[in-house]
Formats: sequence, C-alpha cells, structure tokens
Amino acid sequence: VTSFLETQNKEIWVGSWGKGVVTYDSAFLRTRPVVYNGVPANDPNYKLVWTTLQHSQTKKILIGCQTARIIVHDPVTKANRFITPPVLENKTVRQLAEDKDGNVWIGSQYGHLIRWDLSPNKAGTEEEFTLIHNLNTIIYKLFIDEDGFIWACTHAYGVYKIHPQTGRIVSKYHTKAVTGKALYSDVATDIIQYDDSLFVIATGALDVLNSRITKFNHLMT
Repeated sequence: VTSFLETQNKEIWVGSWGKGVVTYDSAFLRTRPVVYNGVPANDPNYKLVWTTLQHSQTKKILIGCQTARIIVHDPVTKANRFITPPVLENKTVRQLAEDKDGNVWIGSQYGHLIRWDLSPNKAGTEEEFTLIHNLNTIIYKLFIDEDGFIWACTHAYGVYKIHPQTGRIVSKYHTKAVTGKALYSDVATDIIQYDDSLFVIATGALDVLNSRITKFNHLMT
C-alpha cells in the first residue's frame, strides 16, 4: 500500500503497487474501481501507484504512477484521462500536492518539481505542465504550509522551501549549515507544520525547525 485518499463523498481510495487503486464506499465496503475504464492496453505502469489527490476546485481525482503515468478521474462524469507528460521525462510521480491557488505540484523520483495548471483551457496544451526546478534527487514529500509555501523533502539535498507563484527557492535546509541551523541528515522523508512557526521534519531524527529564527532542535531516542 502506497497511499490513502478520502474523497469528498467519503469514499476511501487505496493506492497500491501492482494492484492499482482499490476503492471502498463510506461504509468501507469494497467497490469496483471505475478509474481503469479505458486504460491503455499492455501498460502495467498505471497500476503501480505512488500518490493520490482530489483537486479541491475541479473535484477530479489525480493518481500519480510509475514511469510518469498519471490518471485523471472525473467522479461526476466517470471519465478517465491517462497521460504521460513529456516534462517528466518518463520519471516516476512520487508526490502530488495542491497549493492555495489550486495548482497541483508534482514531485518525481528524479527530482522534477512541476507545477500543473488544471484550468480546463490548459488541458493537453504545452502550458498545462511547467517544470519549476530539477532537484536531481528523489522528492519524498511535498507539503503546502499555512502561508502557501511549497516544501520539498528530498533524498540527498535536505529540504527546500519554494514560493508558489515565482517558483523561487526561498530557503534550503541541509547538514552543511552552522550548528543549530543544520538538519540532522540530508535525507528528509516527511514534514508537518505544528503551528505558525514550528515544523517537524523526519530525517532519521525528528528535526524541530523554528522557521522564524532558523533554529533546529534534534529529537532522538
């Protein structure tokens, strides 16, 4: 099992490696997934699922898969769209996250950080997907904070904080900073926001970041 999604109508969608998406109703009774109606023949990548997200504005359910495969499911019309954005260069979709403007951010196995515009007039055009950065390492986690900034936890280069409109890297947190301002490890796998200034980052330890003064406390057993 690779992901869980509770949809807006209280269904549970479970992403898995090899079995694809398994769906349950609000009573947790298994249902027949309609997401694979029309799936391209002889392409097993669409059933190698990493991440799932329901877009708040369009209500569409987005499924990120192996080798740059993405499924877009419309729960109203039941229509499915199966796409392989060239900008991903056939790299696996590890993370999907929606920012406060309704754009979806894609993080890949090889470090592509892509902004996806789900406006109806952009579908199928060159403007639909925009490469913002290539971080050249696995993006384990994308997180949108209360102020709208995008945080990317990576395999080898620590954590990036990125401005959602400009794409500018606002801050980078890593082990090479001075004592008290450095991550415990450059392998960062997850992040949550505790309050307006405190973030907790999983790095092998629990790194508690005070973002106002850029100070870390490392919690270890």
